[in-house]
Amino acid sequence: MHSKASGIRTANAEARDKSSLDDAEAVGRSHAGWAAGSASNDCVGAWQRRLRELADLVDSAADALTTGTNAITTEDRAIADGLRAAGGVLEDA
Repeated sequence: MHSKASGIRTANAEARDKSSLDDAEAVGRSHAGWAAGSASNDCVGAWQRRLRELADLVDSAADALTTGTNAITTEDRAIADGLRAAGGVLEDA
């Protein structure tokens, strides 16, 4: 799970770099006198904010996977330690 969570973080970081909509913003700036120019910039800005929000959710999910995996590993170790301790008692019987 740690490996998968790390892979999710890597893919998400790479996707963040590719989610820029600079071309659409350039069109909005070059046609600033047109009503569509401002609307285009507003649309692009809203879309980029939404992409960032979604990317943040993906990062949070990867963090939750790591946290959950760590909790399960800790619990498994505690159970193993308890079984070893119980086994030691039986060996002395």
